[in-house]
Amino acid sequence: NTTTTWDSDCVYPFAVGQQPQPFTAPSWAGNWLIDPAAGALAVGPSQGSGQWYATNENTATERACLYDDVYTFGEDGSFTNTLQGQTWLETWQDVDEGCGTPLAPHDGSNAATYTYDETTVTLNGLGAYLGIAKAFNLGELSNPAEAVSTITYLITEVNENYLTLDIEVGGGNWWRFRLIKEGYTPPPPATYNVTFNVDANAIVVGDRGMYVGDGILGGSDAYAMSDDNGDGIWSVTISLAEGTSGNYAFFKNPGDGGDYGTKENLEGLSCADADNYNNRILDSVTEDTTINYCFATCDASCGTVVRHDVTFNVDTADITVGATGMFLGGGIFGGSNAVAMSDDNSDGVWSVTVSVPDGMSGYYAFFNGANNHYD
Repeated sequence: NTTTTWDSDCVYPFAVGQQPQPFTAPSWAGNWLIDPAAGALAVGPSQGSGQWYATNENTATERACLYDDVYTFGEDGSFTNTLQGQTWLETWQDVDEGCGTPLAPHDGSNAATYTYDETTVTLNGLGAYLGIAKAFNLGELSNPAEAVSTITYLITEVNENYLTLDIEVGGGNWWRFRLIKEGYTPPPPATYNVTFNVDANAIVVGDRGMYVGDGILGGSDAYAMSDDNGDGIWSVTISLAEGTSGNYAFFKNPGDGGDYGTKENLEGLSCADADNYNNRILDSVTEDTTINYCFATCDASCGTVVRHDVTFNVDTADITVGATGMFLGGGIFGGSNAVAMSDDNSDGVWSVTVSVPDGMSGYYAFFNGANNHYD
């Protein structure tokens, strides 16, 4: 038998014959990147808040050098920052903000390891980090020389495809980092059919018809609407991604995508968004939806409207008519080419009959050879 003598003044790392416990990797070990979806990086006054800053759907493109950084949790307990030659630098690193060569110690050059439990993951190694380099427990770096060797992150959510981490950086402020597993492509978002109906019985619609546009939809002629049954209700169905929200408006006979003078006037009405050009508000889309409005009102319908056929004739005997013919337009009708006229018997008298709501009055004019809505 061998006798072992222990020195009480020494600290032994483990008992004689005892082997260190092997590292057991978590189910989520592997390579991770910042999720390109909106809100993946966020900071605010409470856990999960993005009140101070949050990435949007364009950030991954604008900061591509950040979104290709790989965070590797090794099966052996090693941790690696792989920054692909460039990463996003900030002014606290004494450089201009933008893509640039990674700066020590936040360049992945130092060896690092990690430990974890059900609710936290801790990085050990000078300059090792997740998400952004400046965030550490109860603080943010003001220069690279302040880099720490240990950072612990809260694991808020983890599955085979996503890893969401939070860290408090002092003053009650929290950063959130949502990572996505390398190689995982999320399915496209669900889409829903949104049907826009606008009752145009209280107005005169020109030859180009009614459109819905502006805001999240595009220009003034973003989506052409139709009135297939001639009841004065113009309609179009648009497929929109789940969660889509924003502003829009209806347009009467726009000449092109920039003809905003044909937009309905909602100023002062309860359905107008005064901070966004008095456009209408589309709430977040969560299901197939039908929207009904009377043009330029907050009512779902214009009600019963009596209309009268009014015939406009213009004698052109004293002029030479342009190649595009004569038009009725301006004022209550819209642009200079709002309603095309015809001279079917070639007697020089051009004519058009328009259905006009009872009681409507206003200005109009005849236009010779108009080529567009402002000619």
